[in-house]
Amino acid sequence: MSLTIAVDFDGVLHDPYRRRPGSRLGAPVDGAQESMARLRRRGHHLIVHTCRPVGDVRVRNQLLEWGRAEGIGWHDLTNAKPLADVYLDDRAVRFENWEQALAELLRCRPFAPPARRR
Repeated sequence: MSLTIAVDFDGVLHDPYRRRPGSRLGAPVDGAQESMARLRRRGHHLIVHTCRPVGDVRVRNQLLEWGRAEGIGWHDLTNAKPLADVYLDDRAVRFENWEQALAELLRCRPFAPPARRR
């Protein structure tokens, strides 16, 4: 059975805090290449979603080129929430019921990027 899987770009595929010299984008998150390849081999449809303005051809091409250069393939790229069977996101809270969701939301803290190494 194949699934449609929506995968967040920043924080799940791309690590924006591991910038590469001469590049505007960072390195892949550890395990991203192998995991995405495994999902594709199993026949799953992979949609990468991002808050970046992928309607801008330069931004879209930058992300597509990054994926090719890093060996990370996907089927679709969007900045809208896609219809999917499952969503993989680094900042998500799974909803089961409001009691559980509120308990998790009330434990959340604002996102803080990792401290810079010296």
